[in-house]
Amino acid sequence: RTKAEVEQFFWHLFCDQYLEVVKDRLYNPGLRGEEAKRSAQTTLYLTLLGILKMMAPIMPHITEEIYQLFFAEKEQKEQKKERKKSSIHLSSWPAFNVKMIDEKAELAGDVGVDIINVVRKYKSENQLSLKEEIAELVIVSEEAEFKEMIVQVQQDLKAVLNVKKITFAGETSLESEQFSFKIGIHK
Repeated sequence: RTKAEVEQFFWHLFCDQYLEVVKDRLYNPGLRGEEAKRSAQTTLYLTLLGILKMMAPIMPHITEEIYQLFFAEKEQKEQKKERKKSSIHLSSWPAFNVKMIDEKAELAGDVGVDIINVVRKYKSENQLSLKEEIAELVIVSEEAEFKEMIVQVQQDLKAVLNVKKITFAGETSLESEQFSFKIGIHK
């Protein structure tokens, strides 16, 4: 990957989107469950390590420092059979595992991000705080399995957007940018 692609992923997908979505899982395990918390922690750990490894050839000194502070000890414990890696520059490149592909989950995540972007834009244009509560978020689409997809990300949407209720019929005035479904925001 190019430096620009890694930076784009880090800043725009990981920082702007994913970190916002997982905050509730991390900080509310009583509500979301310990499994959701552990899942978010593992994903954060692996993603940050992967990003760090991809940036290491471009930014060798700072990535080495971060690796030594936060990742080296755990990585070395996990590499019992292999020669222990004392540097990020000797560690394995992030591996792609085709078995981990879940196209339905990825699509649900993309739809969730699209909804988040529309609501954030609406709040910004109407000079509302991003923390402003929304009583009802209406999401309408003719796509097959749309409702099931939203149900997968419903808790995350409610937490990130501070939404009390999500419904699938009602008055809408907005359209999502990526998937073109209709959205209504009722305070």
